[in-house]
Amino acid sequence: MSKKKRVRRDIEKFHRSGRYWDLLRLLESEDAVSDHGREHREAWQALTRQAVKQSSAFERFCVEIESLKKRPGDPDFRLLILLKGFVENRTTKEEIFLLKGLTPGAEKLRSNFASFASHSMQQDSTLKNLLEKFIREPGKITRRYYEQLAEILHGNLISENVSRLGQYIPSARRLNQKGAVSRGWNGFRLTDLKRLDQRMSLLSKDLPPALQDIVLHPFVHNLAILCRRMAPQTSSQQGARFVQSIPFFFPRLAGERSAEIKSKLLPDLEEWSAGMDRNPSTLQEELKGLELEAKVSLLARLRMRRGDRPSRAEMFGFSDFFDEEDDDEMERGERVNSAHPAKTVLMVHRSILGDISLRTPTLPPREKRELVRVMEPILCTDLNFVIDAMEGSGEFVSFLGTILGSGCAGTRMGLLGLLAGAHFRDRDLHKRAEKLLDQATEPTIDDVRWLANEWIELYYPSARSLRPLLKRYADRRELLLLFVKHLCHEVENELVEFAAGTQLPGFLANLFGKFRHEKPKNPGILRRELAELDDYDVLNLARLFLGCYPEDRLTTEGHLCWFNTLHSAHPEGFWSYVLDDLRRYQAMQERSQPLWSRKSMFGGIQNEKVEAVLLFMKEHMDVLPTVPIDALGPLLDELLKYPQILTRQHRLLIHLNNLFLERLDAGDEATLPLVDKIKKILLSLAKPAKKAPKTRKKR
Repeated sequence: MSKKKRVRRDIEKFHRSGRYWDLLRLLESEDAVSDHGREHREAWQALTRQAVKQSSAFERFCVEIESLKKRPGDPDFRLLILLKGFVENRTTKEEIFLLKGLTPGAEKLRSNFASFASHSMQQDSTLKNLLEKFIREPGKITRRYYEQLAEILHGNLISENVSRLGQYIPSARRLNQKGAVSRGWNGFRLTDLKRLDQRMSLLSKDLPPALQDIVLHPFVHNLAILCRRMAPQTSSQQGARFVQSIPFFFPRLAGERSAEIKSKLLPDLEEWSAGMDRNPSTLQEELKGLELEAKVSLLARLRMRRGDRPSRAEMFGFSDFFDEEDDDEMERGERVNSAHPAKTVLMVHRSILGDISLRTPTLPPREKRELVRVMEPILCTDLNFVIDAMEGSGEFVSFLGTILGSGCAGTRMGLLGLLAGAHFRDRDLHKRAEKLLDQATEPTIDDVRWLANEWIELYYPSARSLRPLLKRYADRRELLLLFVKHLCHEVENELVEFAAGTQLPGFLANLFGKFRHEKPKNPGILRRELAELDDYDVLNLARLFLGCYPEDRLTTEGHLCWFNTLHSAHPEGFWSYVLDDLRRYQAMQERSQPLWSRKSMFGGIQNEKVEAVLLFMKEHMDVLPTVPIDALGPLLDELLKYPQILTRQHRLLIHLNNLFLERLDAGDEATLPLVDKIKKILLSLAKPAKKAPKTRKKR
């Protein structure tokens, strides 16, 4: 078939099936707009009508319009463009109100917009006044004000954190109440201050800097009053302990004088920091005089303090008496706020590895294996902790080399050395890793899963770092496919974040400017990297995934393309993958709620994924009867969470209903709940629309 006939056939198919966006893209790409003016005009009319009436159609209009150049000029279309510009903070409401010649449907949309604009301006004004209250009158801020602010930011993670911050403002206000003032230093406990400081650090870390300064200001204000009141009766040791208890708040309290005050308290700070919090340079000298057994004991205490091993209280279940969530927050907060321990643990590890490397040549083979069995899990765990204390990639490569040469490294460290050596182009590290892996046991699926999960940054987007692993384990595709899976997930996550991050309008966009994203560059880098690895067909799935999203933008068509590709390549695991994929999108939605109180713009991203699943099922109805019920049942349960999308797939619902009825008649009772759910949706579709009430004509 000639290209011209194929294009004409596709134009007719898209026009007949109502796939108007595909039709418009095809007409423009083939420069066929003038030859098919009627189809072009009717497509725009249909899409404009849909976008005027349906929010989901408007959301898609805002996305699809960017790629199309030849557009109509009628008033309804102009209204949609202006509304899109208003959402993106590029046009004003006055321009929208000046439009003339709108159809009744468009007039109704503009009327709804006018109501929204009035409410939005009122909400922005309320938010501005409330934030000014936090700044100008911090002493009067109570929990109620935080709840009001959370209500305005309703429905996202920031709202939740603001609300939880408000739960602790009574603790800050109690520091200066009459009873506490009369008791002086006995009116509060430093442990309570430390707990408050840790929780504030944890809860505020995800807030934009501008909002963080505002909502923490009442806490800082109350602490400042406490400091001014206690200063005359405070010794240097008490001051040192006070400063130590609030490492997060202290720079906000002291401002530019933070370093000066710390320097004056330094002798007392060192005294109270004795033991494991000592100065790193001092510890370096002390380690030289310690035996290996003493160093191992010190490392065990450091790791116990970090929480890598359970305490006796945890082993005996004492944690049941406490708020588990708050304990987890405090533990994480201690790790975040403590820079010294990472440096200290790194120093102790280096010293221990140096001592062990002197002993390993004389150890018998059995003891060498036991050394690897004990030390490698510790090193794998601690490496993630100490990496933050390293100064650049050079120190990381050097430390890995020390581990590989110490006799403590096993298969996992060998794999990491091989990957890191390729990533940082360090031939010495690469050779050491190859030599170690030649002597170590063959990697298991868990070993490679650990490497793929924990060290993504070493091969995404720079996939060429995988070349040594691709060569060495060419006959073990099940291992290499773990990396391919993560490459696809990382690309999709970036595209989701980009799509969600570009939907923030109005006043909040200015306040939370840090959430605006540029178009991700990593997918393009990955394409070039994969081109350099053209000889390795195990990476084809990643290439096909990128090919489904050629413009680095999520679309229903792209999802459908990927589903077809995946089903052809791995039909046996396809349906469980689709279920996991929908659940993963749901989890991403919960983590990426938009920062405004209207309907979630992320919902449009998720809906496209759901629509793609339904379209795939519709196109592959012949396959559905062979899908096991334990795979199809949970998937349908997940899809039934989106009845507004399912109702547009009437034919598919009828087919599924018949399929499950056949299985039910055959004695498969597990299908009964699904039959009932589908029947309810079909019955709701069969109900006639309510007629508008008749009005009596005036005589």
